[in-house]
Amino acid sequence: MPETLPHEYRCEDIAFSADGRRVATASEGSVRIWDTASGMAVTPLMQHAGRVMRVAFSPDGTCIVTASEDRTARVWNAVSGDQSPELLQHAGVVRDAAFSPDGQQVVTAAEDRTARLWNLSPGGLTPREWTRRAQLLAARRIDDTGAVVSLDAEQFRALWGQ
Repeated sequence: MPETLPHEYRCEDIAFSADGRRVATASEGSVRIWDTASGMAVTPLMQHAGRVMRVAFSPDGTCIVTASEDRTARVWNAVSGDQSPELLQHAGVVRDAAFSPDGQQVVTAAEDRTARLWNLSPGGLTPREWTRRAQLLAARRIDDTGAVVSLDAEQFRALWGQ
């Protein structure tokens, strides 16, 4: 992998695909996926209206999810760079987004004090939601039971079940 990847702004986050062949970088309001061997961009810029806080690959490497200050998380095709038409919206800045271990759901955490678990199947975007007393910084779905763990701005950890 080259020592540097060209960016107009500083990188906010970075994620490697499970096979290590691609790396996604979040810089200001955009994300790009690069080939780790050549350092060449393999997708066009994927744009948000605000700074991108987090990027993560799906377990199978076919998609990425991004979290942004524009109050959305978005799912993108990791080959073409095409955005899924559905926006995963919050009332506050989305600080974190990650795929479930099976890649069928996305969990998001936002400054609106909510963690949401989104089912990515067609027609399944009504999220399950949990609310905390402080802004959420991170959330992850941890197993096949649907359990979600979160971390809020007061460093309180919460575990919710399905």
